Amino acid sequence: SQVVNSGTIFVPATQPPTVVQPGAPGVQNLEANDWRVSSNTVLRGNLLYGVQAVEFMGRSAVQLQVVDLVTNNVGSEILSDPALALTFPSIAVNELGDVVVGVTGTSASQFASSYALVRRAGSGLFDPPQLLRAGTGNYQRLDSQSRNRWGDYSATTVDPADPGIFWTNQEFADGVNHWATQVTELIVQRSNEARWAEPQSGS
Repeated sequence: SQVVNSGTIFVPATQPPTVVQPGAPGVQNLEANDWRVSSNTVLRGNLLYGVQAVEFMGRSAVQLQVVDLVTNNVGSEILSDPALALTFPSIAVNELGDVVVGVTGTSASQFASSYALVRRAGSGLFDPPQLLRAGTGNYQRLDSQSRNRWGDYSATTVDPADPGIFWTNQEFADGVNHWATQVTELIVQRSNEARWAEPQSGS
């Protein structure tokens, strides 16, 4: 590949707040870490895609950045939900222009869970967050600085054998004070597309 342009691009971002979980205030909020881009960035053509956790309307949300490496123009979009805090995002973009963002979602009634947001090529809009694996308990394991750390591990990729298939690996609370990793296959289906057929009916 070839570097089209070089230099420093400044992108405004705000520190995300901690994210609530059931059991608060007796159970401490989860750390959303900070606004750094902690997952991989994705280069498609001249466009570089990245995601980070930020503060939006008092809640942790996802900021999607798209940098045009020819012009250095930056497009920015906030991905949020009125009921959920979203944090520790990762992104994948296929050659067709479909975008998938994997993320942790929490609320006062939702334990830390695995979610994905999907934008089909040409649609311009992301679907609402899709629950992939619901958390089953609150999580509290404080570090030496009394922080209730969460996340750091989030990855979303395109299947190398099929650009219409994505894989996302996200943490979820697998019982009280225990986390696990959910691996999910997401198929972004095209209109009138049939991927598998039943031998008997053909449907």
